[in-house]
Amino acid sequence: MEVTITKYTNRDRAIWDELYRSNPALSAYQSPDFMEQFLKTARLGKRRALLRSEILLCRMEDTQMICPLAIDSRKKEVFLLGDFSAVGYCDLIYSAGGTDAQFDTVIGALKTRYPGHTLKFNKVNESSALCAYLLRRSESLSQGECVCISLGNDYDAYYKTLSKHSRQNIRTAYNRMNRDGKAFEFQIVQGTDRLTKQQKDDIIRIYCTRMKDKFGDEVLPYPIMYTAQRYFNPIVRSLNTLEDQFHALLYIDGELAAFLSGLRNGDGSRIVVPRLSMNGKFDFYDPGIVLLRETAEYLCRECPNTELDLSRGNEKYKYTMGGKPHFNHSFVI
Repeated sequence: MEVTITKYTNRDRAIWDELYRSNPALSAYQSPDFMEQFLKTARLGKRRALLRSEILLCRMEDTQMICPLAIDSRKKEVFLLGDFSAVGYCDLIYSAGGTDAQFDTVIGALKTRYPGHTLKFNKVNESSALCAYLLRRSESLSQGECVCISLGNDYDAYYKTLSKHSRQNIRTAYNRMNRDGKAFEFQIVQGTDRLTKQQKDDIIRIYCTRMKDKFGDEVLPYPIMYTAQRYFNPIVRSLNTLEDQFHALLYIDGELAAFLSGLRNGDGSRIVVPRLSMNGKFDFYDPGIVLLRETAEYLCRECPNTELDLSRGNEKYKYTMGGKPHFNHSFVI
């Protein structure tokens, strides 16, 4: 199969849009809007500073494919754009009907374009056709656990699938707030709505404080981390500006106690959540569990059959709320 490769330009935007919207297996990280945000700060990072971003458009007889890449010319390595960052999933951009022959053609063309380079494709999720192809052609060198909650259109039915222990944890959280006279409020901000400046500031403050409490001196000093997250992090910039944004906020006595921030995929069927954090002041009331319960009920009612993808990591709370594991894979080609 013949292929013609050119550098992607803004004139090719309609092609990217069409491929992305036609393939629900691609995550929000593969949207052209997100990648546009990512490219603005792609080299802000110790490892990413050494990488050169390049996006290629591959035209074949029956389809097209877009390859967002990060090149390390010094080590002669080629990565998928988004690697070495908090981006949860990396992939090529292709239609839902991607075939082995098409992937063979594009991978072969990349090896020709970058002679002597090793292709290192990390964070390729098992839901991806690229992952299925690579598993048939090579070996997964490592697996990273991710967790997703699949919701239907009946919250009561979902609730009954939770373990007895999980349901008791939920009841306990609400009972503690009721007993202590705590008033809570649940809010959704999504689509063309926007977070207020106060909400943005509170979200970053809670996130940075939680990271500092968890990792101590392993992370940047608080003022630097706050500034980097608030103004230069591509995920935060996307969560604050793109129409695919989805935020769930829980307030206790008027103060933000927990938040969940994510991005919808092309057909809106899946929300990938890179940010979920709690205000330590309210840990006794388990605000994270309350937030997830309220979010699940809202999605079952207003956006049935949504997958709430809590992304990388196997934290206990994800399974408490009925999450199921899925895996990212790493390949050397």
